[in-house]
Amino acid sequence: MAYDLAVDIGDRVIRVQVKATLHPRHPQPSMRANPAYFFNVRRAGRGAARVYRHDEFDIYALVALDRRLIGYFAKAELPSQLITLRIPGGRYGPGGKGEREFEGASFQRALAVMQELAAARGADHDVIDAA
Repeated sequence: MAYDLAVDIGDRVIRVQVKATLHPRHPQPSMRANPAYFFNVRRAGRGAARVYRHDEFDIYALVALDRRLIGYFAKAELPSQLITLRIPGGRYGPGGKGEREFEGASFQRALAVMQELAAARGADHDVIDAA
């Protein structure tokens, strides 16, 4: 399977891809940047040899093994290849579009985002079809 977990939510099955890291890393040690968790979310396999297709799964579960934290994100809401999750309680400056936090990143939130994005895509298709 192209995904790691299947979650039956009643009316459908949600496919979850798990990405895990052992500990936070320093992105640029020479600049004294704060450590964070980094996840490559566009590639699979040993050496990141394969690129995921757009339809292989629905949600990412990003796991920080050292702190036993999981952040869930709808696949469509992560536009970048590399996603950064901040360490809870850490001090950071303003974040970029690839930076996220574990806090509030629940499975229910990811499902809601999935539904919102699907509804928006449906509305876009309706506008295109009407033209």
